[in-house]
Amino acid sequence: RTKPGASWHGWGNSTSTLTVGADGCLGHEDGLRFGGHRVTISGAGPGLHAWADVEVRLPRGCRTTFRLGVGEVSAAGVDGELTIDVAAASVEAERTVGSLIVDTGSGSVVLRGNRGDISVDTGSGGVELSDLSGSRLKVDTGSGGVTGRNVEAEDLLVDTGSGSVEIDGVRSG
Repeated sequence: RTKPGASWHGWGNSTSTLTVGADGCLGHEDGLRFGGHRVTISGAGPGLHAWADVEVRLPRGCRTTFRLGVGEVSAAGVDGELTIDVAAASVEAERTVGSLIVDTGSGSVVLRGNRGDISVDTGSGGVELSDLSGSRLKVDTGSGGVTGRNVEAEDLLVDTGSGSVEIDGVRSG
């Protein structure tokens, strides 16, 4: 479905190198010492052109961690504890209920209609929030702005290393 040298899903010439543990899981700090290896993912150039479109359905109330190296993640209608941990990927989550943790090394995050404790951490990438409510909302971007509307949280923290913060309709405290 792709031509040699063609850009993969809009990534252009971007490259990411990840550590993969011996068990196949991403991000092991000690992965190389225990039989793991490094994988380089590139948006263009020679090599294998491969991808997977995966749909996961979850029962209510479960605790789930989803890890991805490069690409896109979307979650909708999840009721439970959800952690999305990506290296270089955009994340969209809507209508989740329960704890939501999103951690991106590089990539934008869009949250819509989520209910519960929410934590977002991006190394590089903007965050867009709309119609959120919960007891805790924490957003931390190393580089990237935060925009939003209709955000309600008893405990609200928004921190950017570089980037603006513009949120309308905030209820906190």
